[in-house]
Amino acid sequence: MDVSLSGVCENIQKLTSRLIDINDWMFYRVCDLIDGVDPTDPLEVHIDHFLGCFGAAWDDLSDKSRPVFDVTPAKGPHACGMLKLQLEDPIQFAIGHVEQLYIPTNFEIWYRIQRGVDNNAIILDTFDRVAIVTDVGRHCGARNIILDTNTIDFRLSDDEHDTFTIRILS
Repeated sequence: MDVSLSGVCENIQKLTSRLIDINDWMFYRVCDLIDGVDPTDPLEVHIDHFLGCFGAAWDDLSDKSRPVFDVTPAKGPHACGMLKLQLEDPIQFAIGHVEQLYIPTNFEIWYRIQRGVDNNAIILDTFDRVAIVTDVGRHCGARNIILDTNTIDFRLSDDEHDTFTIRILS
């Protein structure tokens, strides 16, 4: 499915860079005070950093203050970090014309960063806590979400071919 979402590619790269910075801060520079890193002031990830990857503007969703994820950095090049968040109300908004993204109140995702030559990608393992509602009414828990520069892949089950792909046309 092709979706025209303004600024989404940039938001995906910003979220990827932020998670890379968190991992680097925690495991490579936390003791290197020469770089000016303050170990008492860790980087934060807000819910709108995540939602921006799917074209949602926080101002369009709520007037509440922006909740901050509890962030656990990955502990190595192949390990997963964690983002955990408790929301008062679930979030549901449109992607494109008819598909919907649904995020429940207990929001927990595990992430792994793939650093490539040209791009960075985040693989998010949501354990079925994030769902997509298709135009035919299918409500599918997204087992994995892969955010890349110009695509978002939702793997809906353990079946490799059960993938819902959004190609971003900015």
